[in-house]
Amino acid sequence: APFTPTLLLVFIGLGFLTSVDSFLFSYGLSYLPVSTAALIGSSQLAFTSVFSYLLVRFRFTFGSLNAVFAITLATVLLGIPGAAASTDIAPGTGHKQYILAMLAAIGAAALFGLIMPLVELTYEKIIHRSNMCVILEAQIMVCLFATVLSLLGMAFSREFSAIHGESTKFGSGSSIYCVVLLASAICWQLCYVGTIGLVFVASALFS
Repeated sequence: APFTPTLLLVFIGLGFLTSVDSFLFSYGLSYLPVSTAALIGSSQLAFTSVFSYLLVRFRFTFGSLNAVFAITLATVLLGIPGAAASTDIAPGTGHKQYILAMLAAIGAAALFGLIMPLVELTYEKIIHRSNMCVILEAQIMVCLFATVLSLLGMAFSREFSAIHGESTKFGSGSSIYCVVLLASAICWQLCYVGTIGLVFVASALFS
């Protein structure tokens, strides 16, 4: 597909939604126990199902509905014991922060459930599912805009100075802290490549 103003606006929009989703996910994970955040995150599949039906008219079968129900139920059952027994709440977290973190985690799950069907809609209506190379180029552009928007947000909120403070307090040293950040970025990119690949060959629901 040729690079058009419409495609540019789509990339900017998806990049903006991705950056907001990342912020909500990070905020929720900052104050919630990991098990609780994972439990809330399991609702993402339900949101994806709803938005897939509304946006791309995904045709549900008994098998797909059963898979959605079984996966969601299994995730919830695995997460409930850990969430109930978890005490790894960030020091100084108040009731208001905890509630906001829960809302942020739910918002992140809902927004990610919206982004994937929007990506599938973009593939079908604008890019026309041409080939995997074009899909990867589109993903690079979306991630580029998401990164730029995230960096601008960090610059305005002066988060870069906080990173330096975190690195000095990191138990394994500032060098390992940088390695962890780099490894996290690489792993997330690999995750996104796998996700958009599944959207390309299958659908947003199965990603």
